[in-house]
Order: sequence, then C-alpha cells, then structure tokens
Amino acid sequence: TDIGLLPVETPIDGNMPSFVSENLSNIPVIATVSVTPTFTANGISCEGIAKTFQIKVNPKPLINNKFVEICSEDTFNVEPLNNIDGDVVPNGTVYTWEVLTPNFNIDGWSNWIDLSIPPTNSISQTLINTTNIPQILVYVVTPVSDALGQCAGETFEIEVTVSPRPTLQDKDFV
Repeated sequence: TDIGLLPVETPIDGNMPSFVSENLSNIPVIATVSVTPTFTANGISCEGIAKTFQIKVNPKPLINNKFVEICSEDTFNVEPLNNIDGDVVPNGTVYTWEVLTPNFNIDGWSNWIDLSIPPTNSISQTLINTTNIPQILVYVVTPVSDALGQCAGETFEIEVTVSPRPTLQDKDFV
C-alpha cells in the first residue's frame, strides 16, 4: 500500500530515510515494511534477519470550497460527503467554523466557539437578510477526522448568498 515511503534499492547507513506520509483515501491505510540489515566489510556482505513492521497512516479530510444560495429565513446545511465534488471525508469527520468577515446585514450567523459543545458533522445555520439585496457570508471551516490522532484537514470556505424575501407594504387599496 502506498503511504509515500519509496523503496530503497541501495544500502543505506543507519536509519530508514524520512518521508512525508500520505493517505488519499477516507480510511486508515496500513503499509507493511520489511528491513534487512546488511554488514559489509572487505568485499564480503553478511545479511541479518529481516524485520517486518507496519506503518498505519490515518486519513485526513480534504474538502473543496462550497457555495450555497438560500432565501432569507431559510437554513443552509453543508455536510461534505466522501467522493462527492472531489472531497475526501473520513467517517466521523466533524467541523468547527468561524465567519471570515462578519456581515451585519445578515442575522442568525455565529462562530463555533463553545469548546464545551462537541464539533458537529455538518455546518448549518438559519440566516436572515435584513436588506432588499442579496448578501454574502463566508465561513472558514476546519475539518477533523475522528481517526486515532484526530487528523485535521486544511480549512475550506463556505460562501453563502442570502437573497431577500420579497415583502408587500401595507397599503389601503380602497
């Protein structure tokens, strides 16, 4: 299984080479590595007993930016799914978020800041546009997989356009 460790064809002295682990799937990947020690002196090489071990690389979320359009007073809900829109979403991924730049023409938005409340598996809020033109709110979201080690993915953005609801003025049509 490919975890980013390249095979070593020529003998090396000392330690196994360092590498950056890689897991582009949404489940843990386990690679089996076999190392055979060799001692060489005066043109004679003697091999030791090979040791085999495993390296487990947990997945980390990789989620593309999202764009949502809603009407005022509606609720948007973004729940990224694995293999949809090129996203890698490990099972049990949860999200924290904050609004990039507050838009005070929109009511109902909030940052996820309460550390006593666990992160959620979706991003959802009911937004109210207080104007008569579309308004935009951008969230910056941090995904974290629930795999051992709780691997955090790169942040992504959710851009929500909130269109106003039309209203009629009270008029006396007599």
